[in-house]
Order: sequence, then structure tokens, then C-alpha cells
Amino acid sequence: MIVKNFLEKNAVDELERAINRYILKILPTVPKVHVVYESGGSGPLKQFSRMGLYDDYFKKILIKPATLKLLEARLGEPAEPLTTEVFYKPALVGSPALYHQENAYFNYLPPYGLVLWIALDKTTLKNGAVHFAKGSHRLGKISHIRTGLPLFNKALPKPPDPSNHPEVPALLERGDASIHHFLTVHRSGLKPSLTVVVSFSTIGLEVPRSIKEMQKLMKNIKKGFIVNLGLYKLLGFWLVVE
Repeated sequence: MIVKNFLEKNAVDELERAINRYILKILPTVPKVHVVYESGGSGPLKQFSRMGLYDDYFKKILIKPATLKLLEARLGEPAEPLTTEVFYKPALVGSPALYHQENAYFNYLPPYGLVLWIALDKTTLKNGAVHFAKGSHRLGKISHIRTGLPLFNKALPKPPDPSNHPEVPALLERGDASIHHFLTVHRSGLKPSLTVVVSFSTIGLEVPRSIKEMQKLMKNIKKGFIVNLGLYKLLGFWLVVE
């Protein structure tokens, strides 16, 4: 599911200015655990996270009512905002992200949450757009292997069967948004072009109210009652629906 024009031009411009300010003034003081470069500890920026911990602007974005309402509408339950992140696909050297599920990194139980992306740049098949395996959240938690890559260090040993879970690329214009489930299998390609691709994401998790409710949610995931969502090179949030 893709949300066209989730942010208007002025809002995207403001977000980009805030990210640039964060990189110049805040990022040098952020613990290394929350900053990843294309070559691990050096080279072009690859990703930085937990921005709301270090900057009030991004803390406010994380709890923005319009964003929470969108996530809650997709979840069908109250959502708890977790974190914000920025992803880069550096020109020419941007590495791929192999097939993976977000919850291989988040490790939430139950794995019932969404990632909302907002595109800061146009995403195309040529600049490393994210591809989602349609309906793959219904497969439940899948074991991952280690990749040795600096950021995406976990991946599926093989992709889902494309006849059952065909790939859907998230082709977004600047300001578009996309949402995907914690268990949606997805990947992104190499970045051979000269432009830099940037994305900003907000992650929300449902707040279960009891053990019995958690068990019910897990059953719903196995039965495929949960909506599938996702997105790429963005500022703010992500989305791709089954």
C-alpha cells in the first residue's frame, strides 16, 4: 500500500533541512552503535537511528498524531512509537540489502508492528528501490543467517517462493509514503547511479494488553489476518500493502 503525497513539498524540504542539521550538529556526538557507514566504521553514511533520543525535532515527529493514526488504522490497534531512522544509498557504492524481515533485528514478541517510510528522493528500479514479497508476513518468523555486512548483517538463506509471494517494488515520488509489517520479507538492490538515495522511517509497535491477547495476535499472523505494508528511499515513513 502506497500513500501518495504523504508529505507536501514544504514539509519534505523542512525534514531534509532537519536531517542535514542533525548530521552536522548532532551526529558527531551520537554513540557509534547508532551510526553505520557504508564500510562499517568509515566511508559514506549508510544509516543512523534513535534520532528522537538526541534531538527534540525527531522526538516530536515520532509522536506526530497523523502518523500514529495512520499506523493504528493499519494495525487495527493502538500503536506505540518506537524509533526513527535515516537510510542512505550512496552514489555508485550503495550496497544491497538482502532478503530479510525487520523483526530479525527488532526481536519484538509478538512481532506485530509496522514501519512507515517517507521518500525524500524518487525511488526507481535503477537506484536500488526496495522490493517486498507480497503476503510474506503470513509466513511468520523465518530463521536468518549472518551476512558479514556492516548494517544488514542478517538475511534469509533463500527468498520466499515467488509463485506464492511475488515481488512488489516500492516506486515512490518524493513525499510519498509506504508501510510494511515487521514480518514482511523485503530487499533492496545495488546503487549504481550517481545520485544519493535517502530515506527516513518511523517505526510503531502495537501495545498488547495481556498474554492472552499476545497469543491471539500470533494466531492471527499465522492465519494471515494481518495487513502487509512497506516502502524505500524515504524521509519519514514506509508502506507497501498486500
